[in-house]
Formats: sequence, C-alpha cells, structure tokens
Amino acid sequence: MTDNRKTMPKLKCPHCQSRCADVVDAKLKNSSVVTALGAEPADYIIECPRCHKLFGMFIKVLHSA
Repeated sequence: MTDNRKTMPKLKCPHCQSRCADVVDAKLKNSSVVTALGAEPADYIIECPRCHKLFGMFIKVLHSA
C-alpha cells in the first residue's frame, strides 16, 4: 500500500507558513481560502499543529450557489 499523502496538495498555516493539512485533490485546494480568524466567515476552524494558533478555512464552492 502506498502513502499518497506526499502527492496531495498542502495547506499552509497563515501564521507560521508550516504545513498544517493535506487536501484530497487540487480542485478543493484551489476552491478553498485559508485565512486568519475574523477575515472571512470560516467553514472550518483549524489549529496549527506547529504554532497552535487558530485559523479559518473558507470553501468558495459551498457559498457560490
């Protein structure tokens, strides 16, 4: 069994720029916006595993209907 995480697009923390999440495909990464909390309405709130600061992830596709 191969580990596909190495080829998945990465999301970076807006605070420390470290890798904080892997995305299933490039389409989801391109339709998502990672921002500091309060800048955009967040669909998901994520804690960076490195700097432990919170940030939001906004999915454009969910709001474009």
